[in-house]
Amino acid sequence: MTPPRSNSPKPRILTMEDDEALAQLVKRRLVRQGFDVEIALDGLSGLNMLQATPFDVVVLDYKLPSMDGLDVLSQIMQKVNAPPVIMVSGFSSLEIAIEAIRRGASDYVVKESGGNYLELLCETVKKVLEKQNLLKSKDAAEAALQESILQFRFIANSASDAILSADAQGTIIFWNRGATAIFGYDEDEILGQPLTRLIPKRFHDAHSQAMQRVLTTGEMRLIGQMVEVVAQRKDGAEFPLEISLSSWTIDSKHFFSAVARDITARKNNEQRTQRLLQNQILINALLQLVASPHSLDEQLEIALDLVLSSSWLVTLNKGAIFLYDDLRDELVLKIQKGLHEDLITTCSRVNSTQCVCGAAMASNQLIFCDSNDPRHTVHYDGMIAHAHYCVPIIARERFLGVVNIYMPVGHARNAEEEDLLHTVANTLAGVIERKQLDERLQQAIITADQANSEKGRFLASMSHEIRTPLNVVLGMAELLLETVMSPEQRRFTQSMQSSGKVLLGVINDILDFSRLEAGNVQIAQNPYSPRQVVEETSNLMRMSAERKGLAFGVTVSPLVPEAVLGDDSRVIQVLINLIGNAVKFTHTGRVDVALAMHPHEPETLFFSVTDTGIGINAEQKDRIFEHFIQADAGITRRYGGTGLGLAISQRLVALMGGRLEVTSRLGHGSTFHFSLPMRVAMAPTQQERSDRHPAAPSPAQPLQVLLAEDAEENRMVFAAFFSKSSHQLTMVEDGVQAVNAVKNKLFDVVIMDVQMPNLDGYSATRQIRQWEREQHRSPVPIIALSAHAMEGEKERSQEAGCTLYLSKPVRKKVLLDALHQVTHPVLA
Repeated sequence: MTPPRSNSPKPRILTMEDDEALAQLVKRRLVRQGFDVEIALDGLSGLNMLQATPFDVVVLDYKLPSMDGLDVLSQIMQKVNAPPVIMVSGFSSLEIAIEAIRRGASDYVVKESGGNYLELLCETVKKVLEKQNLLKSKDAAEAALQESILQFRFIANSASDAILSADAQGTIIFWNRGATAIFGYDEDEILGQPLTRLIPKRFHDAHSQAMQRVLTTGEMRLIGQMVEVVAQRKDGAEFPLEISLSSWTIDSKHFFSAVARDITARKNNEQRTQRLLQNQILINALLQLVASPHSLDEQLEIALDLVLSSSWLVTLNKGAIFLYDDLRDELVLKIQKGLHEDLITTCSRVNSTQCVCGAAMASNQLIFCDSNDPRHTVHYDGMIAHAHYCVPIIARERFLGVVNIYMPVGHARNAEEEDLLHTVANTLAGVIERKQLDERLQQAIITADQANSEKGRFLASMSHEIRTPLNVVLGMAELLLETVMSPEQRRFTQSMQSSGKVLLGVINDILDFSRLEAGNVQIAQNPYSPRQVVEETSNLMRMSAERKGLAFGVTVSPLVPEAVLGDDSRVIQVLINLIGNAVKFTHTGRVDVALAMHPHEPETLFFSVTDTGIGINAEQKDRIFEHFIQADAGITRRYGGTGLGLAISQRLVALMGGRLEVTSRLGHGSTFHFSLPMRVAMAPTQQERSDRHPAAPSPAQPLQVLLAEDAEENRMVFAAFFSKSSHQLTMVEDGVQAVNAVKNKLFDVVIMDVQMPNLDGYSATRQIRQWEREQHRSPVPIIALSAHAMEGEKERSQEAGCTLYLSKPVRKKVLLDALHQVTHPVLA
């Protein structure tokens, strides 16, 4: 910084510019013009220099370190005999120019003014000095004032924000066009009126007190701040206003100015965003009930409390949930909050003709009405007037019940509330269905144990009943994940997908156990890399461990051969079960997976999974390999699971000629290890690996595809699967329609559900094959689609004449790959 000189015959210029190189350029140009120039590189230094010695003109950069240029300008203008200030900025902004002139700047110069910034600045300095000299006379001062007023009025009327001024008594003396647009008053009808015309009556006293404080004490708490207030339009409507206040004094008279902006739209968006966030939190809490261990009544009670406590839903904190009794065709009151005793007794069971809930059951439609509505047929002494939302709970067109929410009388229905309550009802449908499904599954397992002779038929039926809706759930989840959604919606959908996969895993465990008991499991003998199996399986499971904060280690001995003969899919199945259990029952510490040669048995592989989890006591170790058994009932309640995993793993290891054992100490973790006899093999060739793990098919030619599927939900899923492909899909609902369709149109491939009314898929396939032989037609590829997934189902499909067999639920990629496989057979 150049130190200021106390005396100089030349006009003295102070330039406040943080760019030192530019400041020096400005100084040299101004010195050549006959000025005495000093430099300040920041606002504080410049203010100190102004305090120490007078300057004729200040050139002030808008952007300065530590202090904003506008703040520096405000402080300069507070000085007695403040010098004129030229505000300079690196970019052109009408708002900055208006604000600078409003705060007292004499002029505003843009640095990038066509490359002649220095020349323009010199001319502006000269002009400001000339104006300053003219203002020494009263007439010149008045002329300059009028010019400034005209200039300010022009700029102010160009702004979309409201700009207004008032004197110390609160009388409006300036009003721009933006103020007219916002408040509704024309200039000629508002000038001379008090500011209270723009303020709701309830705030008049506070406004008067604030004005009085300014006049008596000089206290101006809001000056220079951006604040939000409630304002009033000409028509009396109130609205939110963002306002910035400033003040100035002329001849000891106080004046105030305000720049104001109507923020109604912004506030509405903020409130809507907040409501959406609260709705998402509510729905998230309801979704968590799906996997909760509570009973259905407990889940519904929690759900009703969550809805009634919604921060933006205006209720009477009263409501009820009814479930449908399909045997008696009635609604049964399951959960209520705040209902009168007479109402609880009267509405313990409701038929379709009774009150508003019965009307919602009869129509399957949301109903909103008040207690004076003719449909409100239930009344009792002392009943308080109210309104209702009655929302049906429906899952895949199946009526499950009604949610009844009490609202204040006179409440107006609105779309946002209805959307939320529909979402609540749909979520409750999932909770109810999941609980009912769990209950059916548990009962099915008990029934299967009690009736061993019917086990095969029972498992086939359960597989179909569960896999069919699972095909819809997982298919819809897969399709949703292909769409654009918010992170929270993606997390909800992924949670739905993972829960469905868990349920599918439970069913697969039961089917595996059934096959093992029946002796129908075959162990393959293919060359595979045990190292690769351990590493890839561990990598698959590592994420689950790391999500719980567990360390995860993998060790493979270099003595393990590159390839052995065996069934790698069954080894992977055992490892996934053991690693999954280790992660599930370990809260802190680590999980380690190891593969080595057996230390005491030659030509034997030794696999182990070690954890630092809860451990098992000596008595429990004898029971954990029994089917449907875990260490104790508390383990089942806390961690879930069927208790089949270890039983299946032990039997698979035994079928592969090995032993699965455990060493453990309660509270100190466990090690599950198994040994497998080893026969060294040649490493699989690239062709063999390709045969066992085929590469993704090349893009397929458009195909004419016939889908025979009786379930509408599944048809909807498959239609969505094909919607973005080039294939043309024709859908029929039973085997009879499928046979007729093949006879009347040429199809490239048929997807045949095996269980359909009128004519099942296998019978339809036999009829199609018979017709093809009679007509000397080439056989159309037929893909059997079954929800049974039982042992022998694949052979049954082949006997019926099907080309390929798929079990539900079917992923989109698997289905499209199957189309390619049957229409592009690999030549031998």
